[in-house]
Amino acid sequence: RMADADTSAVTGNALVLVRTLHAYMDALMAAALNPMERKKLEDVSKRLGLLLVKLNLNELSTTIVDKLLGITQAVSVGDYRTALAIHVELTTSDWADNGAWLVGLKRLLEALAKP
Repeated sequence: RMADADTSAVTGNALVLVRTLHAYMDALMAAALNPMERKKLEDVSKRLGLLLVKLNLNELSTTIVDKLLGITQAVSVGDYRTALAIHVELTTSDWADNGAWLVGLKRLLEALAKP
């Protein structure tokens, strides 16, 4: 889970990313009204926890971090099309080592895009 992931070594742009992802998850969890939504969000949290671990261990390239920041910037202005397009780029180029959290990120984006 995201809440259990150690992010004490995360700095710079990656720290901005961690804080933004936590804010998105907190907002979605607060709005999740039914048990099914909560269960999906728990899975997203578990998967994104893997991303936070990789960020903490500095296992992601600057390119990946920059693309993730691009996703959060697109989401911040409601541009989910761009966010999903960047996600597709990441899926195409970095799936082998990052598939589990990329699935969680896609589900997060889908949940955020819901009206």
